[in-house]
Amino acid sequence: INQSFDYIVVGGGTAGLVLAARLTEDAAISVLVLEAGEENLNDPMIVLSGQNGAHFGKPEYDWCLKTVPQVHSKGSEVFWPRGRILGGSSAINFMAWTKPSKSDIDAWERLGNGGWNWDRFDKYVQRVTSYTPLNLPEEEHVRRGTPAEARKLWDRQLGNGPIHITHPPLRLDVDTKLEQAYRNLGIPMAPAPIDGNPNGIFTAPVTEDPMTLQRSFAGNAYWAPNSSRPNFRVLTGALAHRLVSESINGELVVTGVEFSHKSAEDKTHVVNASKEVVLSAGALKTPQILELSGIGRPDILEKIKVPVKLPLA
Repeated sequence: INQSFDYIVVGGGTAGLVLAARLTEDAAISVLVLEAGEENLNDPMIVLSGQNGAHFGKPEYDWCLKTVPQVHSKGSEVFWPRGRILGGSSAINFMAWTKPSKSDIDAWERLGNGGWNWDRFDKYVQRVTSYTPLNLPEEEHVRRGTPAEARKLWDRQLGNGPIHITHPPLRLDVDTKLEQAYRNLGIPMAPAPIDGNPNGIFTAPVTEDPMTLQRSFAGNAYWAPNSSRPNFRVLTGALAHRLVSESINGELVVTGVEFSHKSAEDKTHVVNASKEVVLSAGALKTPQILELSGIGRPDILEKIKVPVKLPLA
């Protein structure tokens, strides 16, 4: 509370921990990560495979969010799982690792976002993962019915990053039969599943360490191996309320974050940043924090009685 950090990252999820780990490679830069959830790096519910969906609706892992009632779905509310844990949604997802098509990413640049293209995107994704090919006997490949050309697409080292990906060593017969059914319908194998053309049939790898057979996610890939850095601090159980800001020369400047801690949830604290505050709280919580900070559409802020500091159309 009585410290100032160069950077404060709000949200210790997939993007937040990556950013914090990269920034703290420079020992002269101090970073604090505020995470509302807990550090469950050794929790069997997180690290052991085969528990897809077991975390959903449990507040120790999940924000337990729902959509508003859907008009075109008979007013039903759909649950929207988001990770409330160090590592974010990478700690509770179904572990499938896929990448979009090259044409989709290049479309961002064609729409006017210079530099947002496939080549740049893929360059940095390569720094995230390391792919380990499966060492399977030939009879297992035959049982799976995996074509030789499909094996060639995967059986090479991809990237050198801290997130481990591999194909599951076990495969159900129903998966093999489903893939064969698609081929019988004339659907081709995807020519480049992770190299820009995933159109077609392919079996996605999983984010699993092939040596430990445990989930590989942002928590154990970007925080655990770097947690001894004196300039890298993580505070769990810290719920960000709003950005602290002031007007300087007519511009709104964010200087810190107001938050509460699990040790005394009715008390608020402020921590200051000398350089930047980075909001990395996900697609749902990030805009919420902005609005609670007075940054957003005036009509929304007026409804919740938050003074407008920076109107956004």
